[in-house]
This record gives sequence, C-alpha cells and structure tokens, in this order.
Amino acid sequence: MEDQRKSLGNFGERLAAMSLLRGGYTIRGTQVRTPFGEIDIIAERGKEILFIEVKTRKTEMFGSPEESITAKKRTHLARSVEHYRITEKVLDRPFQVDAITVLMDQKTKKATLRRIEHILEE
Repeated sequence: MEDQRKSLGNFGERLAAMSLLRGGYTIRGTQVRTPFGEIDIIAERGKEILFIEVKTRKTEMFGSPEESITAKKRTHLARSVEHYRITEKVLDRPFQVDAITVLMDQKTKKATLRRIEHILEE
C-alpha cells in the first residue's frame, strides 16, 4: 500500500512539474529535504521562486486533495521554505507558496490539475 501511495505521489509530482515547465517556470529542485520536511517542487520564473506542495488522489471519497494540507503540514512547509531561503541565500527574492492538486479519473485515466495560490496565507 505504501509503495502504491508513493508511486502515485511521484506520478502527481511529475505531472505538476511538467505543468510548471509549460507555464514558463524552471525547476530548481524536486523532493527537496529540509530538517522540517520535504518541499515537493521548487521552481522559478524571473526573480520569483515558487514553492509547491503537490497532493495527488485517485478519489475524493475521503476528501479533496487540498483538504489533506493540514495546519501541521502548513507549519512544516513554512519552516521548510524559510530554511531553504536562508541556506540558499535567496531571502531577497520574491517567493510564493502554492499547492497543485492532482485528481486521477479512474475511468478515463486522465488527471485534473488545479493550482491553489498562496496556501500559507489562508
């Protein structure tokens, strides 16, 4: 079960990265580990750095993908982003923290991606 979930998550992250590339972003890193957790995707376009949390689901039976971004997850993400900005010496650059949700349709085998901007400001 854990391998399937990790495989699905990795698939969603690849789709999200491709979506960002099509949108003109450059990928700085994926699955970037910090002492506070992992940042799924770090991208940039111009001077702006974009930190992305990706949530992938096969069904909404247990809630939407974005509902799994809990307050605890947001706290870890905020700390991870701050750690990255300090260690990579990019504190002077504008940044944004977004989520990309990926919902897989089991019948059509198609994915629906949705970008939710500014997830730490809600």
